[in-house]
Amino acid sequence: VDPRGGSVCLGAWTENRGTFKLTHRVWSYSTDGIWLGTINLNESVRVVDRGRRQTGNFSLDFFDPAGNPTPPVHVEGAVVAERISPE
Repeated sequence: VDPRGGSVCLGAWTENRGTFKLTHRVWSYSTDGIWLGTINLNESVRVVDRGRRQTGNFSLDFFDPAGNPTPPVHVEGAVVAERISPE
């Protein structure tokens, strides 16, 4: 993927009884193609109501190209979603 279109990420996930744990490593770029550093994204999401809803939490950790923590160093938040129907 051409990084000038946005950030690039790769990740892995595991599932245990409807709870998904995800880890992504994001290579963050500015819109003019300058590498800003990496972002570590971790999520824990529980899928409920026969897959119609999900809830959980996430954290983001930011690092400059040298691997040093960079503001905003650590961010945490909630994940809440509801599946929409194509009809």
